[in-house]
Amino acid sequence: MLKSKCKLILLFGLCFPALKRGISIMENNNNFLSTADVGKILDVSKPVVITWLRKGLIKYSLVGHLQKIRAGDLLKYLEGLGNSQTAMNNFKRDIENYLRQKEAKR
Repeated sequence: MLKSKCKLILLFGLCFPALKRGISIMENNNNFLSTADVGKILDVSKPVVITWLRKGLIKYSLVGHLQKIRAGDLLKYLEGLGNSQTAMNNFKRDIENYLRQKEAKR
């Protein structure tokens, strides 16, 4: 039995401390992206995004057992990779368009 106050995330059969990941209570779920959303925006698979989260490359919050990523945190990660300002503007536009389309489906 765990004696610490740290909750654990069960991911691919492995446990990871949840408190290291910057967990917060969400105010508005519509401003957050799922791992699948990020995968679609960046044209990578969902497991790749989960790996980035597990390595702590992108800050995220937990909603129940789901990882949710703020658009701003995704942009910070992309900027940290050394993308040009033009590329960053394109990423921002793509994320905003994706969030608009997601909202329109609701």
